[in-house]
Amino acid sequence: MKKIFLSLFALCAATSLWAFQSGLLYYNILAGASTVVVTFETIDNYNYSDLKAVTIPETVTYKDKIYTVVAIGYKAFANYPSYSSIPDAVDNVTLKLINIPKTVKNIHPYAFYRCSALTTVNFLGDGLENIGDYAFHGCKALTSFVFPQTL
Repeated sequence: MKKIFLSLFALCAATSLWAFQSGLLYYNILAGASTVVVTFETIDNYNYSDLKAVTIPETVTYKDKIYTVVAIGYKAFANYPSYSSIPDAVDNVTLKLINIPKTVKNIHPYAFYRCSALTTVNFLGDGLENIGDYAFHGCKALTSFVFPQTL
């Protein structure tokens, strides 16, 4: 088990840098690139529990460098720590609207897991190429979802 954990940690460290905040959201910088992924707020807190509506920007600036937002990360808006198991999750009952820009190519698994109040997902362009497993599982208030043509 320890070897698996260390291997996963090394893989994560090799592919992205730790999170920084820009506006209301947190991001990981992808290694060797000018791109970022939206990530969870902290590993020991309910993620974005105060946000009702989110518009993910196409770019963010950190330390005078501009980064393109290309993904919504694993468990980004789900309400459970990154190290806990799925049964430990509780519903995110505040997030109702998400606007996703054309620069986002991937929505990772469990990104919006159990965002039970989420009613609207708007894709602002045709950039999305992949939606991971269970990305919108438990989003029981979601009434419509128009897939971009690039998907």
